[in-house]
Amino acid sequence: MPAKLNHQNRKFGRLTVISPEKKGKRTAWLCQCSCGNLKVVLTQLLVSGKTASCGCLHKEGLAKRNAKRSYSLVGHVFGKLTVIEKIRASDSGIVWGCHCECENNVKVTTGRLISGNTLSCGCYRSEKLKDKHKRENNISYERFGHLFVTSSSEVFNSQRYWLCICDCGQYTRATTGKLKSGQRTSCGCQTIIKSVDLVGQKFTRMKVVERLPKLPNKENYYKCICDCGKERVVSATQLLQGKTKSCGCWKAEQTSKMFRKHGKAGTKEYSAIVSARRRAVARN
Repeated sequence: MPAKLNHQNRKFGRLTVISPEKKGKRTAWLCQCSCGNLKVVLTQLLVSGKTASCGCLHKEGLAKRNAKRSYSLVGHVFGKLTVIEKIRASDSGIVWGCHCECENNVKVTTGRLISGNTLSCGCYRSEKLKDKHKRENNISYERFGHLFVTSSSEVFNSQRYWLCICDCGQYTRATTGKLKSGQRTSCGCQTIIKSVDLVGQKFTRMKVVERLPKLPNKENYYKCICDCGKERVVSATQLLQGKTKSCGCWKAEQTSKMFRKHGKAGTKEYSAIVSARRRAVARN
């Protein structure tokens, strides 16, 4: 293989090679630009002339091209900004002095104006954030614990109150903060449920016989005995609101009554009728 060339102390464009360096597995050179900056450049980029400075040459070229541009943006409107004067030519483009609709003045480059990246002094973004905040704080038709939020709300003492309906059927009002933080999860019925002891009481077919140990952040649960003799564990909410009336036998009886035609299934009379019907069908 041919020996590697030594480029130390050689000059390429504005770069003067100082010493060899390693850039991964490839050979590179530490160079000093005529502007005083240091830069590590790969051998291929250095010899081919693709890198001739630390970057200052490119910036100077951009500044010259921007300075030669003849068109003017004075008087043009971009969003809420009206261009009123040309300030200077920079590396990133011509800087324009603009007047916003909110009466503030701001300096913006040509690129940001034409691309639409800058449409105001910052007030437009603030307005969008406020609108987003308003939309995010709209909690209509959401559920928080036992409370369902309606679309009705009102502002009192700089706080928004929402009209909510509890699972027990009562209406109450609560602020957005208390609903989202979990401080309000009911109209107050859950507090009553937690404090009342239901042992010995009967709810339709369920008789409460024992109060079970309470778990953290959970409501009270009770062991109940149905009239049919089965045991079930039911929460205090289900009992007080009448959502649990039996172990399930009451619902089974209601379903059976709904689909029962005569109630004689299994009797001798009904069996004789079915047998006679089958014989008649067989004799055609």
